[in-house]
Amino acid sequence: MMIKTRRPRLDSIRRWSSTSSLHRGARCVPLLMLVLMFIAWMPAATAIAEDALEATGSNVRAWGSMSFNRPIGPDDEVVQLAAGYNHTVVLLSDGSIAGWGNNGLGQCNPPIEVGTSANPVVSLAVAGFGESNEHAVTVRSDGSLVCWGSNDYGQCDVPSDVGTPENPVVGAAVGYVHTVALLSDGSIACWGWNGSGQCDVPSGIGTPANPVASISAGGSHTVALLTDGSIACWGSNDYGQCDVPSGIGTTENPVASVAAGSLHTVALLTDGSLACWGWNGFGQCTVPSGIGTPENPVASVAASGGHIVAVLTDGSVACWGWNGSGQCDVPRGIGTPENPVARVAAGNNHTVALLTDGSVACWGRNQYGQCDVPSDFGGAENPVLTAAASSGNIIAVLADGSVACWGVNYDGQCEVPSGVGTPENPAASIATGGSHTVALLTDGSVACWGRNQYGQCDVPSGIGTPENPVARVAAGRYHTVAVLTDGSVACWGTNINGQCDVPSGIGTPENPVASVAAGYYHTVAVLTDGSVACWGYNVGQCDVPSDIGTPKNPVASVAAGYFHTVALLSDGSVACWGSNEEGQCDVPSGIGTPENPVASVAAGREHTVVVLTDGSVACWGHNNYGQCDVPSDIGTPENPVASVAAGGSITVVILAVSTTKPCPADLDGDDVVGGSDLGLMFVEWGSCGDCRADLDDDGVVGGSDLGLLFVEWGACP
Repeated sequence: MMIKTRRPRLDSIRRWSSTSSLHRGARCVPLLMLVLMFIAWMPAATAIAEDALEATGSNVRAWGSMSFNRPIGPDDEVVQLAAGYNHTVVLLSDGSIAGWGNNGLGQCNPPIEVGTSANPVVSLAVAGFGESNEHAVTVRSDGSLVCWGSNDYGQCDVPSDVGTPENPVVGAAVGYVHTVALLSDGSIACWGWNGSGQCDVPSGIGTPANPVASISAGGSHTVALLTDGSIACWGSNDYGQCDVPSGIGTTENPVASVAAGSLHTVALLTDGSLACWGWNGFGQCTVPSGIGTPENPVASVAASGGHIVAVLTDGSVACWGWNGSGQCDVPRGIGTPENPVARVAAGNNHTVALLTDGSVACWGRNQYGQCDVPSDFGGAENPVLTAAASSGNIIAVLADGSVACWGVNYDGQCEVPSGVGTPENPAASIATGGSHTVALLTDGSVACWGRNQYGQCDVPSGIGTPENPVARVAAGRYHTVAVLTDGSVACWGTNINGQCDVPSGIGTPENPVASVAAGYYHTVAVLTDGSVACWGYNVGQCDVPSDIGTPKNPVASVAAGYFHTVALLSDGSVACWGSNEEGQCDVPSGIGTPENPVASVAAGREHTVVVLTDGSVACWGHNNYGQCDVPSDIGTPENPVASVAAGGSITVVILAVSTTKPCPADLDGDDVVGGSDLGLMFVEWGSCGDCRADLDDDGVVGGSDLGLLFVEWGACP
């Protein structure tokens, strides 16, 4: 597969170079370094993982406290929804699974064998009754069952005789800590915690004489709808959730479907009316007047901890019960004649709807991004080039220079300003702080949005202008740092810990800075001579070891966690110092050795992530949300990683393998091989390691490359 992408133009960079060379000679070398930086950046647009794109339509993955195992692309068709306590999972028409939100128990990352083309998923269910016990289960096309996530009570230990060719599964349901399977013969299997008898299927239920049609699982009770329209319920009955009302599920009033909440049960009758029983502390069993009437019959219903959601036959949505997080505040425009809803799912504090046009809407609690549908985040036509992560966000620059953001938006950190990331003002790189976002545009200017309590988004006058373009940006919790093309450093925002007090002698013409990183309250800089400077709050993260950043051990790049600092040395080894309470500075044996050199580093709150030169990933430190549980299909020879980002308890990777660009001499990405490309080739003229302009791959940019460029002169095919 050959992917062609567009890259931002470099016209403005060339203007800086020519102006500075003539009038500000001291800045000529840094400006050439900036051009080289962009040249090194541009190939990423064509470095996309073919296998990953073909499988999921995306080259980006994220896991940890906020996760998505794959974005939802424009060609993806959602066919089923499921909502957990703090996460959302959908089944796509190709049988694959997409999940996003809280991933502390791995509930958003299905095992690699789930959702393959050889054995697609046909149905799914997730637990949504407790944050500490979230698990998911899927039924595959061969009738087998796969379960993952929390397994403290054996709820994911599928019995050996369930889901076999002899006993295939056709449906599944999950309670708080138990799992229920409906077999093809109408019988039921149940496992996990059984403290309330929720796994003790009553005698006579699921027999050939009384086969079961569908199942649902509540907090500690199980509900079965039999093929004759009657209901059976067992398990906890402290609030009457298993006391089926008289007259419900009879021959005269058969039930069409059932849903079990935490302590209540709801039934949809075949006439479109609803019945609900059990705990009613939030009014969830008080069906609103006018809902489920002959004039407004209900088509489907979902229940969770304390609220109920119903889709009416006209495509509108009704929701009642607990609304502490806005889970019952149906957004305007959802469920209208123009945007009818096909089905819904209810999490503990959020609600998800599938519209008839195939789009997904979500509302309610969004602490973990469970309501931020990751739509087209790094698709084949516009893959992610670079990304940054905070404790609540993932933000990326795409190949066309646009900016995409996924995650919480309490302070507007995901509201990309108009005019940023457009064809006229493409972004080159991104950084994200505590609640603010910083973008470096290709013209060297800086845009910042989000929380601005301490002025962290007030870019100083004169920074990022044509006279003082910016080369790199970084963001701490409440401060922002920029490296200018002349190697100087600018910093703004809170300075309570001195994180913006650039030390004297740092960023001068004699000691220019090459790159920076920003931690919670500290700033780290790598100078062009490979030395390191650090300032701000210091519990050891600014105590650079004496043998790091020396002429014998120069540093190539740095990353900053909350209270620790990570350095990648030029020999591919890694050094780490500062807080080590969670082992975030304990570099594993065998990582960063001559046999396994590291290519890039990133640091989250209390974890460290590296990409090795072979494209594999290593992670260590705090793993409370699974941020260091690298999925088994990530960083393999088939899906090597190009770069990594970390923030809070989140890890993000961009998958990449080299692909062939159809017009390799188009160095500036404007789809024309012309004078600007010739100029860029002369910038790289001579010996080089892996230069963009080395068209014949002989390690030297020379006459043969010039000849190849002239062969392609003109518009690209």
